[in-house]
Amino acid sequence: MSLKEQLIEVKNHCGVYLPTDDLIELMLNNIGTIDSELRDKLIYATLAKWIQEDHLNNKQVRYILDRCLSNSHLLYCIGDNNSDSVFIRSFSALVIASLMNKDRETKLFTEEEFSMVFDKSVLYLGLEKDTRGFVDEKGWAHAIAHGADLLDSCVKHPRYCSEYHEITLETISTCLFHGVIYIDDEDERLVFVIQSLIDKGMEDEVLVSWIDNLSKKIKEVHIVEGYSLKFFRTKTNIMNFYKTLYFSLNSEKHYVRNRIEENIHSWKE
Repeated sequence: MSLKEQLIEVKNHCGVYLPTDDLIELMLNNIGTIDSELRDKLIYATLAKWIQEDHLNNKQVRYILDRCLSNSHLLYCIGDNNSDSVFIRSFSALVIASLMNKDRETKLFTEEEFSMVFDKSVLYLGLEKDTRGFVDEKGWAHAIAHGADLLDSCVKHPRYCSEYHEITLETISTCLFHGVIYIDDEDERLVFVIQSLIDKGMEDEVLVSWIDNLSKKIKEVHIVEGYSLKFFRTKTNIMNFYKTLYFSLNSEKHYVRNRIEENIHSWKE
């Protein structure tokens, strides 16, 4: 029986099926398959269901975390662009995010394990160069969006503290300056991280300073690149992000929203 057939059978058992170590191993070995149905709807969906519904024992949970964080998964061929390796990295990020979201309830992971996950999420998004969303005939790569989901799961975690705010914001900034225009809701997924930072009590002044700095960085790109395609795409990407962030903020965030407006208008003069 193929892996796909096994997982279809698991799915038809409606969650009653108990995961075995051998099956988990086979799923992790194929987490980045270019078969989108197997990758997305069966391997990832099944692992996420097992995680959420407590079908895994502690040993299995830690094994999945270790494998997905490893150089053979989250950091596999990191820096590659337009290769199939992105699917391994991206879907490993999603599985880790599922584990972190569940750990908000179970509190299985230690402080050291949380710090390792956070550090790896920052490292991953800092090094990821493949910005594709949907890939024809292979489905969703969505590395930036899935990486944002992972970072967001860390920010929401009880072990996250304010000393991480600066590096979290800098990581989001890095994602915005790849010289591309995001078209598959990557900006929304990155804004989710901002919203979680706000929920964690990040001060408006910190957010506004970061927002202003994005405009300064656009100017730096212009100084180096001139009126190049990279400059125009970077500017458009940041403007789109500003607008998405603006409309995600509640009406009480007058100071932040006003500063976003000022930054947008400054590029229309």
